[in-house]
Amino acid sequence: GCDPVAVNDAVVAHAGALGSEPGIVVIGGTGSIVLGVDADGRTITNYDFDHYAAAAARHLGRRFAHELLAGRYCEADRHLIDDVLREWGVADVDAAREWAIDTDALAADRSENALDTIAPTITLGAADGVPIAETVCAAAAADVVRGIDLVASAMNVTPVPIALLGSVNRSEGMRTALEAALAESERPYEVVEPRLTPVAGAVLCSARRIEGRTDPSEFVDALAANDVCRLE
Repeated sequence: GCDPVAVNDAVVAHAGALGSEPGIVVIGGTGSIVLGVDADGRTITNYDFDHYAAAAARHLGRRFAHELLAGRYCEADRHLIDDVLREWGVADVDAAREWAIDTDALAADRSENALDTIAPTITLGAADGVPIAETVCAAAAADVVRGIDLVASAMNVTPVPIALLGSVNRSEGMRTALEAALAESERPYEVVEPRLTPVAGAVLCSARRIEGRTDPSEFVDALAANDVCRLE
């Protein structure tokens, strides 16, 4: 057996996604983190470099709100803008601007806020080629890849496997933006599909800590056969 250990949930997510192999996981959903494990087993995150990628759901919503309320949109954005205005319950952009000024409607210090809730609409819009949504996702992706480059710079792995996790990063619109930004980096990356869930990752982390189980790879195939452990 082994004593309980508390870790960041990104640690078990990494173990599951990459089967405890070296590489980087990029998580974007409610929160955002870039976490890498190198060939020596050292864990490195973008937080180590005082970097936080503003690419979680609320950040996409905030970027969209800033573009919209600053008037930085075109006619091709109109359908998506109308969808967001309906979600916000306001009549038009001018009303949304006054709503933002007069209330804390765009605050993100509580769950299910006005920024979080529009993130799926934005990523769907980006996948459909809506310019304002593509701009938002591209800006967020650039911030994420800066964090990836920081983490990769301290790793002894080439090329670096990258697994994308979280509701934002797994969306078509954001994934496309991230892959485009990664392609522009000077570092060699390989985007891979996550192998297992964070739950399975926790099992692998536990196996690694049990005496005599320094190589948990024998468990990966067995876990992959379990529905609870496969990432859909």
